[in-house]
Amino acid sequence: MLLKVEMAGVCGTDVHYYRGREKALPYPIILGHEFSVVIAEMGKNPYKLEPHGQELHVGDRVALFNTVTCGECYFCRFTTRRGLCQNFFTWGITAKCKEPPYLYGGWAEYMYADQPKAWMYKLPKDMSAKLNVLVEPMTTAARAFERAFAPGIPAFGEGFGPAKTVVIQGAGAIGTLSAAAAKISGAKKIIMVGAPANRLKLAEKFGVDETINIEQITKPEERIEIVRKLIRESQGPDVVVEATGVPAAVPEGLAMVRPGGSFVEVGHFVDTGAASINPFIMCSKDINLYGSYGYSEYDYETAIHMLYYNRDRFPFEQLVTHEFPLAQAEKAILAAERGEALKAAIVP
Repeated sequence: MLLKVEMAGVCGTDVHYYRGREKALPYPIILGHEFSVVIAEMGKNPYKLEPHGQELHVGDRVALFNTVTCGECYFCRFTTRRGLCQNFFTWGITAKCKEPPYLYGGWAEYMYADQPKAWMYKLPKDMSAKLNVLVEPMTTAARAFERAFAPGIPAFGEGFGPAKTVVIQGAGAIGTLSAAAAKISGAKKIIMVGAPANRLKLAEKFGVDETINIEQITKPEERIEIVRKLIRESQGPDVVVEATGVPAAVPEGLAMVRPGGSFVEVGHFVDTGAASINPFIMCSKDINLYGSYGYSEYDYETAIHMLYYNRDRFPFEQLVTHEFPLAQAEKAILAAERGEALKAAIVP
């Protein structure tokens, strides 16, 4: 297939890639792994790409699952964690643009989907391009939050369940979408720790009940104490999701979570350095510690449903705060890097 790109998002990892912090990428590369696309041309037998067997036609808006797993490595064959595939192909990340047909990234007018194992979801006609461009970040956020469901016995106070308390560290797109996922899943109280003030204000529209501005409350110990006061009925939140990408946030989050609670790390897809952690805290509090890296084709569908069926409940499209033409891709990166844009998008 040849896909016309309507809109492509700028992810925080794209900023790291632009700065050369990920040496394993196949430079030169066409960035862009968050995208909304429309079918422009098709080959003879494209229908097997749609997992539910729906017919695909030129002009259909589709959500292309941005990763193709190999199906042969240990993680593909013997586990359910396909996001750990050792030989994956991802548009805008691992796909080379040196070889024909070259166009393997979302920051372009067109891109190719010529992988025979690709998954491509046909979207409802009233699902907008902005919602589609948020499918990938919502997948990341929802999958990370779902990690806290394990061991999944909420009746006994284990894992996430109805009426639980959640702290989100980070007021970016992933943090805000994590808050929405928590609220959709039945969270009782959601506290967001982050900055700047305008992002925290917007997060209130996505289910956040209380905010702590790190630009105003600058000491971690003060923020930890505020969280404990806001959650009076226990010794801390049931779940903490770290989505800042700042290593120093990790020990702070571990200090916040209640004994027996769950801490989910999703903010570090790129190595940004180390943080000093006292392992006694994890041991003495009996913490459930989860990393979240990658996702599966099934997680993509969950994200599509979360966005589409809650589009009247949450103003998802407001998360796309800045739009740039393709020729201003660098300006889009810098706007994301400086924090001016909550979600910058390139509109070819």
